[in-house]
Amino acid sequence: RLDVGDFPENLSELRQSSKKNWDGPYLPKSVPLDPWGNPYIYRVPGDNDNPFYLASLGKDGKPLAVVELAVDSGPHVEKSGEEVVNQACMACHGTGLMNSPIMGDSAAWRARIALGYEVLTKNAIDGIRTMPARGGNPDLTDNEIARAVAFMANKAGASFTPPAK
Repeated sequence: RLDVGDFPENLSELRQSSKKNWDGPYLPKSVPLDPWGNPYIYRVPGDNDNPFYLASLGKDGKPLAVVELAVDSGPHVEKSGEEVVNQACMACHGTGLMNSPIMGDSAAWRARIALGYEVLTKNAIDGIRTMPARGGNPDLTDNEIARAVAFMANKAGASFTPPAK
């Protein structure tokens, strides 16, 4: 927890979350609670190039708040669609937070996929409804967003071709 500094220091202290379709973050073996009785979830330093990732889960198991702390790591290195999805998209698209379609849920994605790759990419770049522009990460390039859109939509049955890395 940020208030007492008890982040796990290595993967042996962690276990993979059992949340459906949630590719990370990780839960400590004994889940500490925030001051309101909600469990914390973490990513450890260096996991997916993010030094720290913290979310507080509500009683329904969905994140109430997400904090990502990062440090300047030098020049921008283009990320794959999967890397972007894991770093910027799964907080919502891994849980259905704010009615976002869960990655891999073909029924939830069907109408969105029908809009086409260009429309989905534009919506991801600009933001739509409760989804922030660029998944909340202004450092992501248009091509990284386009690769993430293709990766996520293809997991739900699309056959989009992402831009080369």
